[in-house]
Amino acid sequence: MNHNKRVKANIEQIKANVEAATTEAQLIEIVESVKHHPGPLDYNDKLPSILMWLLLAFSCYGILVNYVYPQFTSSLVHLVFDVIESSVYWLPTISAPLLVSYLERQGKCVPLFRSISRPWLRMAAIAACPLLVANIFPQWHLAYWFVFEKLIQLISLNGQIKIPINLALLAGVIVPILWVWLRMRKHWRESVSDRIYHLDILHDNNLTQVKIIPEAKSKALEAQFKEFHRGNHRRTIDAFYEGQYQGKAHSFQFNLYHFHYVIKRRETDTDANGKTTRTTVYDHYHRYGLLFDFPYVKSVALDADGLPAIKGNKYTDASNAFNQSFKVVCQHKMQAAKLLKPATVEKFLELKGAYRRLVFEVNANGKCCLAIDDDDLLTLRRQYGLASPTEFAEELAGRSELKKLNHLLEAVEQLMRLSDNNFR
Repeated sequence: MNHNKRVKANIEQIKANVEAATTEAQLIEIVESVKHHPGPLDYNDKLPSILMWLLLAFSCYGILVNYVYPQFTSSLVHLVFDVIESSVYWLPTISAPLLVSYLERQGKCVPLFRSISRPWLRMAAIAACPLLVANIFPQWHLAYWFVFEKLIQLISLNGQIKIPINLALLAGVIVPILWVWLRMRKHWRESVSDRIYHLDILHDNNLTQVKIIPEAKSKALEAQFKEFHRGNHRRTIDAFYEGQYQGKAHSFQFNLYHFHYVIKRRETDTDANGKTTRTTVYDHYHRYGLLFDFPYVKSVALDADGLPAIKGNKYTDASNAFNQSFKVVCQHKMQAAKLLKPATVEKFLELKGAYRRLVFEVNANGKCCLAIDDDDLLTLRRQYGLASPTEFAEELAGRSELKKLNHLLEAVEQLMRLSDNNFR
């Protein structure tokens, strides 16, 4: 087995071990095994890298020579040539901060805008200098194109060595694909580290990922809640978790989900010649939320979003602030009045301020869906990864608390306490 095949086999085994891990200790053991792994874990991609650079040189040479000595043209070629035309502005603008950064990494001091403390602001000022020169002094344009054309004439022997523009463009398409592929192979530890950290977060917060069929689960929830009627094309539950919340007054089981829906629409564009073209556009949206039992009321929905429209009897509360924030729809107004006590109203207003586009929907069976737009309920940023296995193992050994999720669960417990007559 050659080197790269062994690397691939070792990486696949590590990934399989990660997915098979059921405890935090097993995840830490996997991380520590990477540090002392007996086999190779880094690909030898010298040949593909050389090929990528050769294709890049081939593409750039072919495009630039065809720009100076044009033959075949098309709308795509014209677009590429427009980019070259504007290089008199963007090339020095990009090159200046890159050159300064390179020199300073080599330990050489570049006395430009040293008084600006923020690095990004200083680099922006350095980039602005050549852009200003290009706009003020026409001599810059003359000098730039003189050097550009003479250089192309020299390396192409006055246009005698040419490459078909289509081949040059094809090479230009292959280069970024190769670059992404090589980068993924080089940095495979990043995606695996993300997966390990995600599983550790689940362990630390007593969450278990549930295997589902995305379309089927969405359809099942659609039958229970209007929240899942969004979109007109595709609906999926992309992630589904179960957990147990232990509170002072209430303990309850819950599910955490990631809902993905797509709106399909048609756009009509008219160009300068009056020609009309119609294209199909797919807009992707994501919602997140909790599912839990809420047996205190039935068939009540509090909507701070407006989509989808929930039909039923409208209920108005005594609080103007609440009425401006939520639309309340119910089957029986007595159920809404039972839920919306003054303390509960205050809690919902607090939740609306903390979470985006909140919907609180209780169906006829006393099942509740609390949905929001916030995508960071399960998000924590890791400091280390498999590139630093010792530090990463120590990080995993600590507790990762999902404060935003816990805040939401605490709010649910308070709503239960306020709605449960046994705790009044």
